[in-house]
Amino acid sequence: MPAHTLAARLLLLTLVPFAFACVEDPGADTQDPKSDGGPDPVDGCVPGDGPATDVEATLTDIATVVRVTWSTAEPTEGRVHFTTATGARQTAVSSGTEHEALLVGNRVNTEVPFRITTDDGTEVACGEVRSLTTGGLPSDLPDLTVAIDPRYVIEGGGYTVAPIIQQTTSFVAILDSGGQYVWAWTGQEARYGGTYFNADIDLARAGIYVNEQAVMEDTPGALRHVAFDGTEFPAVDIEGGHTDFVELPDGTMASLSWEIREVEGERYLGDRLLEVDTNGATRTVWNVWDHYTPDLTREWMAGFYQPDREVLDWSHVNGLSYDATEDAYFVSMTFNESVARIERSTGQMTWVLSDPETIGMPHSVQFLGETALVFNRGSARDPDTCSNATEIRIADGEVVWSYESEECVLVPFLGSALRLPEGNTLVDWSSAGQLDEVTPTGELLWRVSLNLGAAFGFADRAGSLYPGE
Repeated sequence: MPAHTLAARLLLLTLVPFAFACVEDPGADTQDPKSDGGPDPVDGCVPGDGPATDVEATLTDIATVVRVTWSTAEPTEGRVHFTTATGARQTAVSSGTEHEALLVGNRVNTEVPFRITTDDGTEVACGEVRSLTTGGLPSDLPDLTVAIDPRYVIEGGGYTVAPIIQQTTSFVAILDSGGQYVWAWTGQEARYGGTYFNADIDLARAGIYVNEQAVMEDTPGALRHVAFDGTEFPAVDIEGGHTDFVELPDGTMASLSWEIREVEGERYLGDRLLEVDTNGATRTVWNVWDHYTPDLTREWMAGFYQPDREVLDWSHVNGLSYDATEDAYFVSMTFNESVARIERSTGQMTWVLSDPETIGMPHSVQFLGETALVFNRGSARDPDTCSNATEIRIADGEVVWSYESEECVLVPFLGSALRLPEGNTLVDWSSAGQLDEVTPTGELLWRVSLNLGAAFGFADRAGSLYPGE
């Protein structure tokens, strides 16, 4: 870690009390069932469990997730209502006669009161309030330092998902809006490369997708799918898969993939974009080799590709996003210092933004209609460089918004920026182990920092851990 970044992080811990409220357990307390009838009472329902029988609550393999099961003699729609530590009211739904619901979003060692309601089509019955206390998460998860502006309302507030990268064990974790762990997972064994770079919440199947980087260009990386209760489903193999991926609305998975070619006696590491459909069929959407060739007058770095340290790191495509309305992909090409739009149907590049004044070693790109949001790492060789998030107008390349941390954080590894639905921006200073949420005017609202030696992968945000909420 650069010395100026470390110094900035230590300075932050000193200055935080003047600018923020440091929060250990923010948000509303879980409702007291003795005082108000329990979580999320339903108006007009009939008291008592009604048709629900054999109600049982247990902890899953992820000990912050509660599994609630019950039976009904006739098919009913059942709902389990509970409230998280930040005051978020959540509802898990189950239909049929044998019911199961997972209560997700709870903190460690926390009592979770819940109430079942059943609807058999003629009446709604409110069950009695029950509760179960969650367990712990892995002890080697890195500690978190949390800072929240007192003006920032965190009740509900959504969830942040990101891999946590360490020299020993890597995790995928979910944090609540108070910046506390509510879910964490790591594979029992590293069947692929062992490092996780990106993770996305898959609400349709109540779980997480995470990519595990390949060891070599001709060996499989994987998109691993893990349910919220810790159940692991078969992985989607991606030959040479690395760094970033997206899931499309139809279930197709798209991933970046390495491809090495020899040019005038030197081996260069290039990239391509692969899709794997729901039947397992793979197609190449785009290949950087079809559009660029290495500039042989330039000195390219070696050593990035671990299986062969002599391979020259060339295109270094590392950020991937998708826009369903456009049916187009967007990629960042670090060493070409550009970001581009790729037509999914043809693989053609319809525009490229490349201006050294605005784009420097980019590591993520998000299409925002008339603009593109880019995370610029900047040069790790220049100690005065600060990484930044910059929004660029596509038509003329003009900068319309930019955010650079006051501490001049330099991110030589990963890094990303994500515009949130309400207009704020989540900036991920990955190798510095820091996440910031800032307003359109650049005000810092929310910050979570890992202890030294740990880094964040790509970070994403979800408003809820349940579909339709």
